[in-house]
This record gives sequence, structure tokens and C-alpha cells, in this order.
Amino acid sequence: KMSSSTSEEVSQFTQYQEELSRNSKRKSISENMGSPTIKSPRTAASKEDTPNPTPPRVYSNSMADCCTHECQVCAKLVSLTGMRSHTKNSHMMSINEYMEQYGNYRTQLAKEVYHKCGLCQEEMLLDGDVLHKHSKKHNMMMREYTAKFISSARSPEPQKPQSILKREKTIPKERGVWDTIQAIE
Repeated sequence: KMSSSTSEEVSQFTQYQEELSRNSKRKSISENMGSPTIKSPRTAASKEDTPNPTPPRVYSNSMADCCTHECQVCAKLVSLTGMRSHTKNSHMMSINEYMEQYGNYRTQLAKEVYHKCGLCQEEMLLDGDVLHKHSKKHNMMMREYTAKFISSARSPEPQKPQSILKREKTIPKERGVWDTIQAIE
């Protein structure tokens, strides 16, 4: 038979072992948190785990906002369509030579702007070459598509229909004194 003091010591020893056991379980769980077999439940994602959100796309119907590339030779911002003439006229090199030396300029955009097709809502880069290729899918000339859906870099709105232009041409530019007096009355 055990004495009461021995009984207390055994009880204390048992409590001590249970506590050690609980601590070692916690420790082994926390050590395994990083292991690929055990995944820890996460209540909130940490900044490291969250990928950088992609910025929202910018859309426009104005060629004044078209996509641009920063020329690797002179650092000038040039429209994608304008790169062929820019490299030829400013740097005396073909666009193919430029691309061999600096990579594909169409994938190195300084300004990325999109356009939604006015007919099918397909999203595409706002670039003359891309618009020309896409307008062919609708059996349209580039001139027709841009007249309906694109404003040029020079004018704030798409071109006016020909009937309005003809009417504007028939109005005399200068009025005489007599015409002005009659217009007032």
C-alpha cells in the first residue's frame, strides 16, 4: 500500500508527464505546419501568400490613347504601329533588326490600353495593326470600322457621316452686310 505522500508524488508526476505530452504534441504540430503533407488552416492570408493583384484594364475608343512602346535606342514613346517608321527613319534600322537586338516591341508596352470591338465586344489592344486585322473578321475595311467606332488622335469624336460634311461645305464662309442684316431680322 502506498502512503499518501507517495500517492501525491505519483499524481504530480502523472500531471507533469501529461503536460509534457501536450507540449510535445503542440511542438510537433507546429513543426509540421511547414511540411507539405500537413496544411495549417489559415484564417487570413498573409501578404506573402497573396499574389499581386493585376491592375484593371484601361479601355478607350480614341487612337490618342493607343498602346505605346519606349524605344530602346532613344527612349521615345512611340505607338506600336509607328515603330516601323520610327526605327527606319530615326535609327536607320529595319523593324526586324530592332527586334533581333531588343526583342519584340509588341510585348514590351510602355502604355497598355484596350479596345472593345463595337460589333462583337472582343477585347484587343488599342493598336492600328490589331484593329485592322480584327476589322477583316467582320468583312469591314479599316476605314469603315474606325469611322463608326474609333475617334482619331486629332478629333475628339468618331468622324461625322458624309451627309453632314456635305451640308457643312455648302454654307458660305463669309456673309455680306446685307446677308447679316436679313439673318438678324
